[in-house]
Formats: sequence, structure tokens, C-alpha cells
Amino acid sequence: MHANNAVISSELQVSGQTITYTIRVTGILCSAQAWRLREMFQGMQHSATILLDLSQVSKMDIQAVQALAIGHKLHRLTVVQPLSAEGGKMLHLTKFTQVLNLVPSPTATYVDSFSAKIP
Repeated sequence: MHANNAVISSELQVSGQTITYTIRVTGILCSAQAWRLREMFQGMQHSATILLDLSQVSKMDIQAVQALAIGHKLHRLTVVQPLSAEGGKMLHLTKFTQVLNLVPSPTATYVDSFSAKIP
């Protein structure tokens, strides 16, 4: 695996009747890793609540945006914005910033506090 390829990790949180998946992606999110992310979305219970943390994504391609579109279509998806401008560039170019439920990264210097409200 190339050192810059994305690393995808996930965890499941259960609180009473609420199940929330948290998926964290770091590095460059490109075709191969986007395919894995797409498979994760398709393998989860339909209409799951998912917090997708892209804060540490340094770059993404159109395949990654397509994977996000599938996640958005199948689930209640909240996306933590990439910290780097290059990481979020594809979201802006495709206008997915207007479609996705985006929240700022909790480590962003311009954010005093962080509270992701997951629908």
C-alpha cells in the first residue's frame, strides 16, 4: 500500500435504541479506497446513522465523491469536513457542499466547540 493511500477505520456505537456508525478516513481517498467505502455503506443496515470523519483527508477524487453520494442516498450521513483545502476541493467542485450534511472538524482552529447533530 502506498504511504499516502487512505486508511479507513470504523466503529459502532449503541445507545439504547440508537446505533451510530463512525467512519474515519485519513490520507488520500482515491479509487481503491473509495470502493471500500462504498462497500461499507452498502453493507450497513439501510438508513443507518453514520458520522463520516474526513477531517484528515488530504485529497480525494471523483470516485470518493461518488461513494459519498451512495452513503448520502442510503443513510443518514453527517460528514466532518476535511481540514485541508485540497482535501475538500472535490466536494466544492462537484457542489456536494450543498448536498451533504457537513460539519466542521472539531480540530479546526476556527471552531471554539464542536457538536455534531446527527439527524
